[in-house]
Amino acid sequence: MEFLTIDDLVSRWRDSVSRRTLGNWRAQGKGPPYRKIGQSVLYRLSDVIAFENGENGTTNDQRN
Repeated sequence: MEFLTIDDLVSRWRDSVSRRTLGNWRAQGKGPPYRKIGQSVLYRLSDVIAFENGENGTTNDQRN
């Protein structure tokens, strides 16, 4: 299982989405599902790909 950090995700999306936008999405329950491990926010690559393909709309799923 591969995870992306916030910076990895910003790079993957070629800076079209900022760190701030990702933070806002998390607060609003939007964007790809994420996990918070300690202080780190991580996105599972398979969840990111599904989000990119429109397979899982907005979510407020914060899995620990």
